[in-house]
Amino acid sequence: ATVVIAVEAMKVKVEGKFRQRERKLFVLLVHAAWNELREKTRHTIRVKDIRNIFREVAGVKSFDDWLWEYLKNLAEVKVIYESKRLKGISRLVASIMVDDEQKTVTYQIPEDLKDVLLTPEQYARLKTHFLIGLKGKYSVALYQVLESKINLNNIKRAGYIDIPLKELKDWLGLGGEYNHWSHFQSRVLTPAVEEININPMATTFTVKVIPLKGKRNKISAIRFFLSKTPERIAQEKQIRLTKRTKQATLTSKLIPPFRCTEIYEKAKKLANGLDVYALEVRWREWVIENDIEVNNSEAHFLSFVETSGKRVQW
Repeated sequence: ATVVIAVEAMKVKVEGKFRQRERKLFVLLVHAAWNELREKTRHTIRVKDIRNIFREVAGVKSFDDWLWEYLKNLAEVKVIYESKRLKGISRLVASIMVDDEQKTVTYQIPEDLKDVLLTPEQYARLKTHFLIGLKGKYSVALYQVLESKINLNNIKRAGYIDIPLKELKDWLGLGGEYNHWSHFQSRVLTPAVEEININPMATTFTVKVIPLKGKRNKISAIRFFLSKTPERIAQEKQIRLTKRTKQATLTSKLIPPFRCTEIYEKAKKLANGLDVYALEVRWREWVIENDIEVNNSEAHFLSFVETSGKRVQW
């Protein structure tokens, strides 16, 4: 099973306890809420489901001792995200409630963070079960970073990408730790790369690294060579063919035209000056391209317009 997260959502600076297990738990919560992320504000997952995944995939046994602690940590994490289009500050999770009687976890993901998670510009398809099974302290974060890069055009052309060392350390959540290259290489980079490469059938890619030197002969960046497995290449080709087929056959009948003009009047009040008819075209294309199931087309469209209008203010 996979969860498709906008790459912008992973380019964040994190303040608070966001270690290996918090990262895994957050991806699992997003995964559980993904199909209803735009339609609902509260999402619920059974404690039993969290326990089973962590026990079966990650070998975690003392489950009850840590779940509440790590959920609290998630609620206290602050994220600062920056991209060419979006800048913002948010909590990672707006609220979390554990019902000991019903054995459920109910949580809210902040609306502004949802916008980043759902940004349809570039996605990283994270394999949830593989990610949760990673045991290395920095393997989870490195896997997220590399998966977010592997489909970039420059990697497709050259087969590698150079990431500045400081930027990489920020993404791995290191802060001021491991300032000596030898320590970073032996304790962070090499163990994480080795664990990712152990099972290429699960990661669907392999990675090799070369350190690059800058001023004063110091290591300034890491060159990552990323190679997709033949199985992944074939799967992505099939996905592209399937999408083109769907677009050709479903464009006109996936979402019927709106039955009245009132929807556009409502949309104009939410659009913050944007062209609602152009937004409708973008919305329909986005729904088709991402194979999104829409139960209430008018409500879904208005939510899309409202989100787009808010971005204009940013």
